[in-house]
Amino acid sequence: MPFSPLPGICNARLDALAAVGGACALDLGCGDGLLGALCSRPGLPVFGLDRLGPLRGDQVHIVGDARGLPFPRSSLDLLLAGNLVRHLLVQDPDLAFLDHWESVLRPGGTLLILEDQPGAGSPASRNYRYLQDLLAGLDPRRRGPLVTVQTFRSLLKERPWVTDAPWGLAPNRWPADSGAVATMLAAGSPAESGPVAGLLRSLERHGLEYGDFWWLMATKETRR
Repeated sequence: MPFSPLPGICNARLDALAAVGGACALDLGCGDGLLGALCSRPGLPVFGLDRLGPLRGDQVHIVGDARGLPFPRSSLDLLLAGNLVRHLLVQDPDLAFLDHWESVLRPGGTLLILEDQPGAGSPASRNYRYLQDLLAGLDPRRRGPLVTVQTFRSLLKERPWVTDAPWGLAPNRWPADSGAVATMLAAGSPAESGPVAGLLRSLERHGLEYGDFWWLMATKETRR
C-alpha cells in the first residue's frame, strides 16, 4: 500500500539517492509494490521483497524474510518498510530486526518506516482502522495492531541512529477502494449481528479513507 503524498524530506532523500546513481533500494514486505513504485526514481529502481512470494497483483522480485535479508553487510542504500513494523513487533518485541537492517545498510544508508497512525478521525478513516483491528485479530501471531509513533519510539533502546531520526505525521491521500474491501468482507458471509456486518454497513454509509500515517527516516552512521 502506498503513502501519498510523501513528506518533502523523504522525497528529497529519494531524489538525492537517484542523483548519485547506482543506489540499491529494497521495499520490505512489498506486497503489491505500490510503495516501491511511488519511491522509485530514474536512477533509483526499488526492488520488492516479500516472504509470501508473488500473488495476484503483487510486485515481488525477491522471496525472503525481512528479519533475515539475503544480502551481505553494508550492501544496500535504502530500505522501505511500509505497514510492516507493527507485524514484526509481534514476532520480535526486542526489535532485533532493526539491528539486522542496520547491518545490511551501507554507511549513510537510509531506513524509511511508514505506518498507519491509530486514533480518531473521519468516519471513513475509522472504518479503515477498524478493518485493521479485525485483520490483526484473525492471525495475532503474524499480524500486529496499529502502533503509534510514540509507542514505537519508546521501544527503541540504545539505537541512536533510529531514536534520534526525524519523524512526523502526515495525511495519506491515496484513494482507498471501499468497494473492493466490501467485496472481500462479504465473501465470508458474515453474521448479520457480527462485527464484519457492522463494518460493511458503515462502509456503505461513510466509505473508506486511510487517514494519517507516521514516518521515521533513519540514517546509518558513517562512523562506528
